[in-house]
Formats: sequence, structure tokens, C-alpha cells
Amino acid sequence: MIPYIESALNVRREEFRPSSLLFLYLFLVIGCYIMGQAVGDALFLSAFPTYLPHVIVATALAVGIFTSVYIRLSHRLRLELLVIGSLLFFGLGFVGVGVVRVVRQTVVPPDAAPNVGSK
Repeated sequence: MIPYIESALNVRREEFRPSSLLFLYLFLVIGCYIMGQAVGDALFLSAFPTYLPHVIVATALAVGIFTSVYIRLSHRLRLELLVIGSLLFFGLGFVGVGVVRVVRQTVVPPDAAPNVGSK
């Protein structure tokens, strides 16, 4: 079976394992992204039912801005520095969001916070 797949995909024998692992990795990443997007949209709609189109447009603008900055930096920096820098940027962003959530829950208890999603 494996020789048939190697010949059908034009993959050499020594490339089969790394390419299979890369396929599995990308398959799982895309699957997690799609599931995460569906769950995120559902959670956002439960809290803010009328603002989803605004968030989608804002996300598209943010991606466009980040992509243009990334492309400009890619002409000036080595690829390793660019990848490490972007991973640090997003990692610190996620840590920052977590810190803000913890601080907000400490300062304003969840039961005292106004329910934004209700009318």
C-alpha cells in the first residue's frame, strides 16, 4: 500500500514519513481551527448577538494589517527571527489576555459584573 501511495504522490521513500507527519499535523491544525472558529462564533453570539459582523470585519482588517507588516519585515529580517518574533508576539498576546481575565475577575467578581448579553 505504501509504495502505491509513494508513486501516486511522487514521494521518495525517505520523504514518506516526514511528509505523512506534516500532512497529519496540518490536518489536525486545520480541523482545530475550524472547530475553534465554530465554537468561538457560538460563544460570541450567546454573549453579543448583534456584534458578530463587526467582529468579523475587524478581524479581517487586523489580519490585513498584520500581513502587510509581516511581508515588509520578511524583506528585512531572516526567516528564523521573523518566525520566533511572531510566535513571541502572539504568545505574549495570549498571556496578556489571560492576565487581564484574571485581574478582571479579581477586581470585579463575575456575579457583580453586568450581564452584557441580556437585554
